[in-house]
Amino acid sequence: MSCERQVPYAVMNYRTLVKEDFFFVDHTRYLRELEKYQTPVFLRPKRFGKSLWVSMLEHYYDVRFRGDFAKLFGKTDVGRNPTRLANSFLVLSLDFSTITLGTVAEIERSFTTKLRGDASSFCIDHKELCDWPDLTEALRAADIVNALRKAVHDNSLPPLYVIIDEYDNFTNGLITEGRDADYDAICGRADGTGVSDSFFKAFFKSLKEGLKDGTVGRTYFTGVLPITLDDLSSGYNVGTVVNLRPNLLGMVGFSQAEVERYVGEMFDAYGFDKSKMPTVLADLKSFYDGYSFVPAQSVGPLYNSTICNWYLDQFVKDGGSIPVQVIDTNVRTDIKWFRRLAQTNENALAKIRGYVERGETERVNISDLSAKFGRAKFFSEEFFPFALYYLGLLTFRDEETLAIPNLTIRNMFVDYYDELMAFDNYSEAMQHFVPACAALRKGQGSWREVFAV
Repeated sequence: MSCERQVPYAVMNYRTLVKEDFFFVDHTRYLRELEKYQTPVFLRPKRFGKSLWVSMLEHYYDVRFRGDFAKLFGKTDVGRNPTRLANSFLVLSLDFSTITLGTVAEIERSFTTKLRGDASSFCIDHKELCDWPDLTEALRAADIVNALRKAVHDNSLPPLYVIIDEYDNFTNGLITEGRDADYDAICGRADGTGVSDSFFKAFFKSLKEGLKDGTVGRTYFTGVLPITLDDLSSGYNVGTVVNLRPNLLGMVGFSQAEVERYVGEMFDAYGFDKSKMPTVLADLKSFYDGYSFVPAQSVGPLYNSTICNWYLDQFVKDGGSIPVQVIDTNVRTDIKWFRRLAQTNENALAKIRGYVERGETERVNISDLSAKFGRAKFFSEEFFPFALYYLGLLTFRDEETLAIPNLTIRNMFVDYYDELMAFDNYSEAMQHFVPACAALRKGQGSWREVFAV
């Protein structure tokens, strides 16, 4: 059977997804829940579908897409029953993942250049509303935001909705490189004297002022960790970390029922041999499921939607052949994080061995899982299990226990051990896993055999 529909792997533009009729798991109902918060911050591990959600927010809330609402959202849950805030903002969408690391001065230049470019695109997209200011005159990031806010105020325009994807990407990079003094300078004071705010803190303060005077109506930030938000302190102490809220747990990621419907729809659309469906579902469950961000979460354990789509994209493009490669190496967490964590926990390597070889778990007190905490707490030895939790490496197995969520993460731990230890120090079990995984990455052997799936 011929089918034109595609799997939305690496698709991060919502308009593209709709226009080209990609398969789509509809989570638009969560927009109603998200509107309960004016300044939400939503944290998830890398490659969990956060960027596509950001694009959907832009298309749903920006006034410039009002005429396309039926086309963009007509087939969705929220399209059949829109919220009161649909298409009522000027959306300024920012992405901090491309900020380059250098000296603090070079980081500031990169940040300001990126913001100026995004703000200039915003002015072009909304050029019919007013004569926007010349942003080349703005010397600092905060000046750019303030210029936009002034234009909104002076022309009685709808308020800004500021969306920041990967808000903590470059600050996390400073942390993993051990540049704590530069991190502190960027998140706190520029000169250490208390005289002037850093460019980064001043930027967030300008958003905070906009929330006060109404020129900024809402903000939405995504990222991996709450560290930067907490260390900004008074720079942006109005953000609400919502990723642990029961009503938003399933906003990104797939539930078990969603995966089953999705795969069933795909098999029907392409006419694939349904005898292969149990193998596909077993692979998805073994390698991509198991993320419980709070104990006994109401939506059940979640699948990583991005790597589900990676697997299913292979399956569709290969005409319904079961993929040989079932671990997406793009989800790998930077080894630098583990080096930093290992510096504060002398038992880190022993713990890794326990997770991989014997399936050991970590007993924790859920009350210690703070929504906000700074760099110092993140690297404290007693917080080690929760640090792994925020990086997506451990998840709740029950009310008091953290464990590896799936076989993809188990393979990641093998990688970490491989890089952090000399080969002759491997235990017997690790001596099996490490070379086997190395061979698998070269296309030799079967992941299912190594991990006994």
